[in-house]
Amino acid sequence: MNLRELLQHHNVPTAPEGHHHVSRGWIGIDCPQCSPNSGRFRLGLNSRSGAVHCWQCGTLGILSILSSVTGLSRNEVRSYWNRQSVFLTPSDTIKRGSLRIPYAVESLRPAHEHYLTERGFSIAELVSTWKIQGIGPVSELGLEWRIFIPIHLDGLMVSWTTRSLIDKGVRYVNAPSEWESVPRRELLYGEDFVGHTVIVTEGPTDVWRIGPGAVCTFGVAFSRAQVERLSKFPHRIICFDNEEGAQIKARELCQQLQPFPGETTNVVLDSKDPGSAKDREIQQLRRFLR
Repeated sequence: MNLRELLQHHNVPTAPEGHHHVSRGWIGIDCPQCSPNSGRFRLGLNSRSGAVHCWQCGTLGILSILSSVTGLSRNEVRSYWNRQSVFLTPSDTIKRGSLRIPYAVESLRPAHEHYLTERGFSIAELVSTWKIQGIGPVSELGLEWRIFIPIHLDGLMVSWTTRSLIDKGVRYVNAPSEWESVPRRELLYGEDFVGHTVIVTEGPTDVWRIGPGAVCTFGVAFSRAQVERLSKFPHRIICFDNEEGAQIKARELCQQLQPFPGETTNVVLDSKDPGSAKDREIQQLRRFLR
């Protein structure tokens, strides 16, 4: 039994083909929260990824929505999805391991603070919002003199990356896969702070520069799981680096997001990237978040 058949079996009306609220690959139903039994079909269900989006309420959870409209329990809904061998949401299906943090992580030292303030960042904001720490002159994994950047999912640290204080050589060193409780490539850094609109960048420093509402894909080699996460947001602004290779990937990401409900826009800055952008460009980007 596929998703449409499940809805029909439980007498849940679905939008007719070509309905203006429903994009290809999605099934439209009435939102049980804002417009039950209205015939407006504001809520879309993606039968492959498990993404759920209502034009009025925003992103919702597949378990609670299907439970509400079908009368099934959440466990019964979960069992149904497991039998179909499809995703619930990216965070529901990720294989989880055990988080391990390098032993040398500590508070920021003057060298870390100097590096960050020279680049225009607020130390207080980075510590309070993004929970960054420092790694000093002695560490395992070759992580000496780096900024420790935790990666959170639903408020919990699940992975991490690091940024060197020296711009030459390897700038980012990531957690080994066996040190992550959730793989970094399945996540969007900064997703916990996103509302209606998401600005998609390449790296954590780009996210810091723009502020809450921005996320990064940890480089231009985005994953399918990251695409599915981005599909939850109705307004998506892609803002990769302005060099041609990055822009090819930005256009590819826009194409992959096109079938999902909402709007995707590619923005090319005059500056090389958001992390080094002038205040004027950052202010223009932040207007998308209002």
